[in-house]
Amino acid sequence: MDTIAQKTIWASLFVLSFGLTGKATLAQVATPRPTPVSGKVTDPPKAAPAKPHKVWTDDDVTTLRTPADQYSAEKAAQEEAAAATAKAKADAAKSATAPANYPAGVKPAHAALSDPKSTEEADKMIAWENRDLDAQADYVRQMQECASNSSGAGRDHCLAEKARMEGVMAQTRQEVKNLKTQKTELEKPKPQQ
Repeated sequence: MDTIAQKTIWASLFVLSFGLTGKATLAQVATPRPTPVSGKVTDPPKAAPAKPHKVWTDDDVTTLRTPADQYSAEKAAQEEAAAATAKAKADAAKSATAPANYPAGVKPAHAALSDPKSTEEADKMIAWENRDLDAQADYVRQMQECASNSSGAGRDHCLAEKARMEGVMAQTRQEVKNLKTQKTELEKPKPQQ
């Protein structure tokens, strides 16, 4: 009995589904289709023309900035210019304080060894400079040996370093000479007032 009931249910489902599908098909057939006008061929509808790709330029970006953004940008530019000016002044002041007889790129390593206040202080400074000269002379000898034992780029480096150090030695000799002059000035009796 189960099989007869099942067959009946399946049969009714089949009829129902066919009936619904048939109605849809009849509905489609019943609606009139537009027919083309005789002699004219209808083109399919054209797609909208593609928009050209927008390329942003600096002009476009500036129009997007708010007045607050404009102010911030101008203020930042002014601060950068002020910082650059201050740095240039500081560099000029540094170069003005260094003696003019130093070669380019060589700064006095011991600027504190100048202007002694007494003859004892001058003697200590002169002794310091003489020890410095001895060490520099040893370094020049080492660079000369390096240059004679090397070839190519190593030799060129040793010779360049030797020449640089000879320039430093010349400056140190000048400092010793200046200290000796300052010492003789200190040794002179001061006029009484």
